[in-house]
Amino acid sequence: MMWSFGHSVREVECSHSHVVIEETATTGAVWFFGAMALLVLALLLTAPKSPRWTVTNEAIGAFAVLFFASFALWASVRATYTADRRSGQLVIERRILFWTARTAYDAQTIDQVFVRNTPKGSGLYVRFKSGRKKRLSVTMEFISLEPFAIALNTALYTHHNN
Repeated sequence: MMWSFGHSVREVECSHSHVVIEETATTGAVWFFGAMALLVLALLLTAPKSPRWTVTNEAIGAFAVLFFASFALWASVRATYTADRRSGQLVIERRILFWTARTAYDAQTIDQVFVRNTPKGSGLYVRFKSGRKKRLSVTMEFISLEPFAIALNTALYTHHNN
């Protein structure tokens, strides 16, 4: 989708022993904040400099460029969560532009993948058998993430007794 303003989450692949969940980039925000960063940079480089122009003016412009560019980078994050029973792993891949970070967790160390709901939205988290919790999803969503947590737990064959 060209102008989505919000990360979307969808199930890409699903079988009894293998599940792939994808969290997409926010392309509309990437375009908007990227354009703002480029606009501020162009204005900073091409604006006529008066005798009263100081280093402070340059610093404010540079801060604005970095501010908008950082939002564009954050919005460009794409994530894939793969739970595979055969390999016994939960693999998280995050992609920012051309860089990919991959983290794998052994399914035997995972107690449960769960959804944490807050007033700002919900996110996917993992609770390890050690009691440690870690956030999986990049953003907070306003859609129900329960089906995705259930699918990941089923593929990992994790059981949680309350």
